[in-house]
Amino acid sequence: MKTKPTEFAINSFASMMCIFQPGDFQYIDSTAFNVDRPCHIYVIASRPRIGVIKDSLTSDDDSISLSFKIWQQDTYSERIVKLRNDFVPKGPVSIETKYPFTSFTLSSGENSMMAKSALLLSQLRPRSVEDIYLDLQVLYVGQSYGTDGSRTAPERLEKHETLQAVYGEASRDFPDREIWIMLFSFEQMVIAKFDGVTSFSDSDRKGDKERALKFFNTVWTGGIAEKQFICFTEAAMIRYFQPKYNDHFKYNFPNPAHTSYSECYDLDVNSVNVELGTFDAIKEKLYSDSIPSRSIHFATFALHDAKERRSMFDFI
Repeated sequence: MKTKPTEFAINSFASMMCIFQPGDFQYIDSTAFNVDRPCHIYVIASRPRIGVIKDSLTSDDDSISLSFKIWQQDTYSERIVKLRNDFVPKGPVSIETKYPFTSFTLSSGENSMMAKSALLLSQLRPRSVEDIYLDLQVLYVGQSYGTDGSRTAPERLEKHETLQAVYGEASRDFPDREIWIMLFSFEQMVIAKFDGVTSFSDSDRKGDKERALKFFNTVWTGGIAEKQFICFTEAAMIRYFQPKYNDHFKYNFPNPAHTSYSECYDLDVNSVNVELGTFDAIKEKLYSDSIPSRSIHFATFALHDAKERRSMFDFI
C-alpha cells in the first residue's frame, strides 16, 4: 500500500444553515446568504406531523403551558411543554390556530408571537434528549449552483421539480409526516498530513515538493473551483446518507471518471470530507435509513483505491 510524504484532504464544513417548510420561501431573508456565503446545497427531509392542541393552553404571569400531538401513522402521542411568559404587559394569553394545527399564534393584548409546532419543540429540547420524532429523515440532497454560481437554493427551489415530486409522493405515502427544507452554505478547509517516519527516496521527495507547491498555490488563490467544491460536497452527502430519492452518486462516489470534481484528482488530493453540525445552529438532528440520528455528521472518503494508496485517516 503506497503512501506519500505529504497528504492532503479538503474538508467541506457547513458554516451557515436554515430550515423552513415548502411555501415559506417568502420568509427567507435573501441577505442571509449573500455573495460571500452563498447557499448552494439543500436537503429535503421529513418528520412526524406535530400539531398544537388548541384547548390545552393555560397561562399565568410566569409561564405558558401547551400540549402537542405527535402523529405516528394512525395514532399519536402527546407532549406537554412550558414556555416562559415574556409578554409585556402581563395579561390573558390567547391562541389562534387552524387545521392541521402545525403553526399557531399566541397573543396578549397588542403583542403576539407566531411559531411552528415542530420548530418550537426542537428549540426547547436539550442535546441529550432522545426524541426521535423531532429528528429529520434525509430524503434528498441537491445543489442549486447555476451559471457562475448565480442561483442560490431559495431561488431554485421555488419552482424545483424534484422538490415538488418528493413533496407530492411523500405527502401521499406518508400523510402523518411533514416535509422540511434545509439550506446550507459550505466553506473549504484544508487538512494536511506530513510523514516524518517513512523512508522516501530523493526522487520521491522532490516530486512530492512539486506536488505540494501546486496544491498550496491553489489553496492560497482561493481553493478549488467553487463549482467543483459544491459538486463533491453534494456527492459525498448523497453517498453518506443514501437518501431515498437520490440515484446519482448514491453508490459510486468517489470515482475518478466523474468530471464534476476532477480537480480533486488533478491536485492528487488524498481524501475529501463533509462536516455537518446542525444542533447548535438550528437545534436539529439528521438521520436516514443508513445513518443513525446525530447532531454532528462527519463523512470522509478516500479518493484512491485502498490497495494502491492509503487513506491519510487510516492510522492503523
